[in-house]
Amino acid sequence: MSTALHTLSTLSSAGRPLRQREGAYLYRKAPHPMLRIGFEAKRLFHNPTGLGNYARTLVQSLLRHFPHNEYHLFTPRHRPSEATEPFLTSERVRIHTPPSPLLQSWWRSRLQTRRWQPLGLDLYHGLSHELPLGAESSRLPLVVTVHDLIFLRHPEFFPWMERQLYEWKCRRACRIARRIVAVSAHTKKDLLELFDLPEERVEVI
Repeated sequence: MSTALHTLSTLSSAGRPLRQREGAYLYRKAPHPMLRIGFEAKRLFHNPTGLGNYARTLVQSLLRHFPHNEYHLFTPRHRPSEATEPFLTSERVRIHTPPSPLLQSWWRSRLQTRRWQPLGLDLYHGLSHELPLGAESSRLPLVVTVHDLIFLRHPEFFPWMERQLYEWKCRRACRIARRIVAVSAHTKKDLLELFDLPEERVEVI
């Protein structure tokens, strides 16, 4: 993970103020000013493997290597477990949930963005293919992680409506994100080929 954190330092744009350096939270160490980083954390709390493992490993590594930052986890709901205990007990983590269970889906997709400015977030990272509606209006630097484009490479495995939704969410997130994290060179190749993205915006971690 230390190699990955070092690689992510290339996401910085030299000469910009710290608050505007996309990806800065992934490599800035004390005594630099604290950064407040938001994460879309549904998978972190609810996926026991796969996307959940990725999210938990990333945030735990940031807590270990960059403990001066403040990490805000946005999830429609959460429950205690052995895997999520470090996030529930850390003084550097803030967990945000909707005010009512009836709002879970809409809050995750849209309403959470209303909290970003009052919380003073410096950057928001979508950990699995998507970013909330309205994120582009927040003026925050946005990062999105893309794990694969299997729904496009093998559409026969997905219902038509599901495939359309996945593609729309992923294309939109890649369009508005300042930086895109691909989890493999193969995923980066697919992003460049299928989404026609500039190579400099996609980083393999």
